[in-house]
Amino acid sequence: MRFSTDVLLRHKFTLLLIIFGLALLAFVLGIARISLPGTVIARSNVWVTVVCLKSMIVMTYEIVTQRLARFQKWASLKANAILGVLEPLFWFTAFILSCMGVSGRCQGGGCALGVILVLLALVLSALTLCLAIMSVQEYRHFKADRHNGPTKTTKNSNHSDATKESTSHRQHLGLDGVPSRASRGV
Repeated sequence: MRFSTDVLLRHKFTLLLIIFGLALLAFVLGIARISLPGTVIARSNVWVTVVCLKSMIVMTYEIVTQRLARFQKWASLKANAILGVLEPLFWFTAFILSCMGVSGRCQGGGCALGVILVLLALVLSALTLCLAIMSVQEYRHFKADRHNGPTKTTKNSNHSDATKESTSHRQHLGLDGVPSRASRGV
């Protein structure tokens, strides 16, 4: 089943917020697990917290460049697609390392937190895979629109490619007063 790009874009922001919230929760639980007495600071414990931080930075970049006009000049659908494809790989690695850490020596509350982190890493791996698919589809849709001709010409042709991409993306979303393809009936 093929989804319309406009439908994907409506749900992308919600998915970004959910991933950010779950990554924040995993970060807090990872720090709590490391701070428990008797917990060995192993690669699996540290990796989850690092992946959480990286994920929160990437999600903040995507949210800020999509929603705040002040940061629109740094928006890049290609960067979003590349970062989106890398996210599931990092979370799946965190899942595998967390499984290895829990299956080894664990005791008490640290073991319970480890199992919760394993489940969170698995859920985040699946959610970031969905986000990656959305980002790649969005980039392909933008690229196809760009090759089929612009929807609006700009007065100043000295804009950088990132600014043109951002402007075209804002037009696609209907943020600049230019109707999106869906509202034009295309």
